[in-house]
Amino acid sequence: MASLEPDVIFVVTTVNADEIQEKTQVPTIALTSAGDFWVVDMLRIIGAVTGNDEKARDLIAYSKEKVDEIAKITSEIPAEDKPVVYCCGGGWASGDIICKCDGKQPLIEWAGGLNAAESTSSIVVSKEQVIKWNPDVILVHAGNSADIETILSDPALQTINAVKNGRVYFIQIASSGAGVLGAQLAEVGYLAKLFYPDKFEDLDVEKRGNEINEHLYGVDGLYTILAEARGFYRWD
Repeated sequence: MASLEPDVIFVVTTVNADEIQEKTQVPTIALTSAGDFWVVDMLRIIGAVTGNDEKARDLIAYSKEKVDEIAKITSEIPAEDKPVVYCCGGGWASGDIICKCDGKQPLIEWAGGLNAAESTSSIVVSKEQVIKWNPDVILVHAGNSADIETILSDPALQTINAVKNGRVYFIQIASSGAGVLGAQLAEVGYLAKLFYPDKFEDLDVEKRGNEINEHLYGVDGLYTILAEARGFYRWD
């Protein structure tokens, strides 16, 4: 890092910023994207440090706008009418059932779903627990092509609403190269249409996702690339 002669170093909060600063003699700042609205504080700090306050304000306002345009609809849906959503990690086909809650809960809630797990961290769960939750929708994060079919064909899971109705879908958030902010903002619309296809019938998820990523990164078609690569559900 020191050989690059940076003016500042940003690290995640799990890294010892003081140690890096001492070794490199470069100002080092620890950041986290956690919180009720995951990017606001982080963007404010980066904007202030880099002299890009105006850009940071734009990104914060744009992020809130994109969430609000979905949440204003889903927030009016009574709790009893909202689907119960279970988000699991990839690898189900190999026998590992990992409940992926960290970072996904706000997106599920903004999109109008009820998180099946009370935990906000990733935990290992049993099939019996998933059956007890009886989710209406199952989301497979970073899965492979075998995972959805494995879930749908598992004899032990045939009583689950999501399996009976074929509502098992791939999602992908914050994978390497996916773009954390762009992927999450696009995902809110994607999930909302999965949960409520009638209420969001006119929402073009792919167009919206591409517009979000182009606004953030200046490149068109990024959502389409991700959707094709990760096997997202596609509407005709």
